[in-house]
Amino acid sequence: MKRVVKIVAALVLLVVVALGALLVLVDPNDFKTELQQLARQHGQVELQLHGDIGWSLYPSIALSLPKLDVSSLDGEPLAALQRAEVSVRLLPLLSGDLQMKGLLLDGLDVDWTAAEQPSEQASMPSDKSALNSEAAKVQSGPDSSVKPEGISPRFDIGSVEVINARLRYTDPASARTVELRDLNIRADQLVSGQAFPATVSVELAVLEGQPLLPTLIVQTELQSQLLLDLEQNRYAATDLALQLVLSGALLPNPSQPLVLDLTTDLLVDQLQDRAEISTLKLALAELVLEADLKVAALSAQPQLNGQLHLLPFDLKKLLLSLGLPVPQTQDDSVLRQVELQAVLTGTANEVALQPLQLTLDQSQLSGDLSYQVDSGAQALNLALDSINVDRYLPPTQSTNTAAASGGEGAAADSINSGGRYSKAPLLPVELLQSLNLDADLSVTELSASGLLLQHLKLLLSAHDGMINVEQLSGQLYQGDFHNTMTLDARRQPLQLTASKRLSQVELGGLMKDLSGVDRLSGRLSMQGQYQTEGNSVYAMVHSLDGNMELGLKEGRLKGIDLGDTLCRGILKLKGQSVPAETAQAYTDFSNLSATATINNGVVVNKDLKAALTGIDLAGSGQVNLPAEGLDYGIDLSVLQGFNSANCRIDQRLHNLALPLRCNGGFDDAPAELCGVDIKRMQKVIAEAGGREAKQKLEKKLEEKLGDKLKNNESVKGLLKGLF
Repeated sequence: MKRVVKIVAALVLLVVVALGALLVLVDPNDFKTELQQLARQHGQVELQLHGDIGWSLYPSIALSLPKLDVSSLDGEPLAALQRAEVSVRLLPLLSGDLQMKGLLLDGLDVDWTAAEQPSEQASMPSDKSALNSEAAKVQSGPDSSVKPEGISPRFDIGSVEVINARLRYTDPASARTVELRDLNIRADQLVSGQAFPATVSVELAVLEGQPLLPTLIVQTELQSQLLLDLEQNRYAATDLALQLVLSGALLPNPSQPLVLDLTTDLLVDQLQDRAEISTLKLALAELVLEADLKVAALSAQPQLNGQLHLLPFDLKKLLLSLGLPVPQTQDDSVLRQVELQAVLTGTANEVALQPLQLTLDQSQLSGDLSYQVDSGAQALNLALDSINVDRYLPPTQSTNTAAASGGEGAAADSINSGGRYSKAPLLPVELLQSLNLDADLSVTELSASGLLLQHLKLLLSAHDGMINVEQLSGQLYQGDFHNTMTLDARRQPLQLTASKRLSQVELGGLMKDLSGVDRLSGRLSMQGQYQTEGNSVYAMVHSLDGNMELGLKEGRLKGIDLGDTLCRGILKLKGQSVPAETAQAYTDFSNLSATATINNGVVVNKDLKAALTGIDLAGSGQVNLPAEGLDYGIDLSVLQGFNSANCRIDQRLHNLALPLRCNGGFDDAPAELCGVDIKRMQKVIAEAGGREAKQKLEKKLEEKLGDKLKNNESVKGLLKGLF
């Protein structure tokens, strides 16, 4: 045993003596010329060393490089270094432990210009044997040089320091340069399995154009306590604090830098196959996001779960601070309080916010949404309590302002709009074609364009340019509605089909809130099928086809008394005095019904019926939507019970179909739109006068003939045939 110990001691002594002799007898500075030749031959670069190389082998492998420069063979600078130092203990390294006094890089400066991309043909191996060789390498299995499992390197490094480094990458094809400058890294007491402090500061600049000008500058400051446990495969960054200051022409407001602050704790545990992002806080201008996220089954079937909280913020102030346009709204107090809370769940292929709660001013939106990564499919299931959309619309301009801004621009707008019906594109076709969406939306109460809708329900599916609205229903002014629609965006022009139903809607309130005019009231019910095409209101109106039927109960038409209008027209035809118009003109009616067909925007009706007070109404005609006008004939049959305080109709005209005519444009007042059909009225009166004369002659003949006619039925029949 003693002999073995002596032999080992002798071997160790021999190694120490050999290392000492190597240090004494070999000087790396003697090989500078050879190093420069190797760099020139194999690296195609020129290497210049400004000073001596320092080194040692025991007890530490230490290397100290002086200032050096690297340039291309034609003299273009490629890299430079002020100094570099590294010291690694030898004996621990032999047992798999990395123990370093430190690593220092000072003044590293690298310029890298991308080479032109070779053609695909040139990049392919020309020899089939080369391909076979590569295939053989793949099939031969893992490289035998891979370190066997069970050996986990450990390290103990005094410090790692990078001072004033600069890395520059230039892409001639895009005329863009990306530069990392003033790069400084500092880490102390780096020990495997123990947390150590680390700091990083760097400025990233993106430069474009000729000459190169910065379009984006990002100043970065990072500090954290890092943990690198190679034995347990556990990595962490605690108390991580990151600040980014962004500036440059790419920002919405180049003169106003953006500051982003992030704090969090990070953990990756490969043994437990999990990762965590905890106590994350991200602040950007007025925006603050808090989050906690966990990922389980990290290497197999990742399962994501976490909490997100977007703290209340003023959206208008946020946009202003980001240099983005701030929307002008009718109510300046909206968009002042926005908040989001959600549970984030997901897998490698699907991410969902389920549930989520969004606050927008006084409105609350709740539900869930999901997104599939591979297909891009989206699913929404959201419920909104109440919202007034009008508050969020741009302020309306007065008519005077609009007129004052007329001229050529106004004329062009008129041409583009097509008058009442705009020719501007109505729907984003490309977006519709790209939709992959299923939505289930509900709103308890919604105000829009002056209308009040309640208990809205929307079921929608949109895939491959086919948009199907399975249900759009709700309550509207004491009634309800139910619509379906299909929009085919796969072909041009767009094809639209719709089915609409209204039931017992209070028309007066609807018309007043919609247009501000209270002319017609009653309980409206209607249903219809419609088809149209195009992508503007103008095109849709001009191509509208379909059919419909409607009914109106407890109706009242304000602004005109149809009975009074009829009576005044008769008196005027007879040359009699016409009384003054009634102070408050209106027409009550009930059980109005009609059916209509629509062809290219022209609505044709032939069976309008209604019962007015003391008058039966029947009508037919058409409403021409493209021409913005109507031509409608109405027959009023005066019943025996007709009574008007302002005007009386001769009883001899009772039970006759007395004609009115409504003809004109959509903007004409009802009193100017409708009046007596003079030609038809003259004919009716003439026929009535003929009947009256006949009745008088019959009566006189009966009186003169007296008893001769009493018992002679054949003579009576002859007289009736005569008249």
